[in-house]
Amino acid sequence: MTHSSHDSSFGRNRRLLTKRDFNHVFNDAPIKHGNPAFLLLAKPSLTDESRLGLVIAKKHIKTAVKRNLVKRFARETFRTQNKSTLALDMVLLARSQAVQLNRAELRKALQHVFHGASRKALSLNTDKAVHTDAHSSRKSN
Repeated sequence: MTHSSHDSSFGRNRRLLTKRDFNHVFNDAPIKHGNPAFLLLAKPSLTDESRLGLVIAKKHIKTAVKRNLVKRFARETFRTQNKSTLALDMVLLARSQAVQLNRAELRKALQHVFHGASRKALSLNTDKAVHTDAHSSRKSN
């Protein structure tokens, strides 16, 4: 079964899988957005589409049931909200506050970090485009 790039699935091509993929984001991520429950780090993708990596530590969320719930909600939020024109590699880190959230609060907190990171990515991209245009116009004069 073949999946198109506009598919809403969460296949291997939509995930950060290797240490190299995660290190790409962890090393100097220009986009950081968080709240008391989550921190999202993002960087322009190495591929043509956005990818997500999850770091849901047992230290912060003790029970497997809650960790799996957080991961399921994170993947769902990523798939439904990630319609950005920019391809980003993102790593979502859970903080200890995430364990205290009910399902509705969890969904809202995840939407907040994904939306905030997308906004920052767009503004960063716009700033770079403006800076590049200004720089190239100075060289041509």
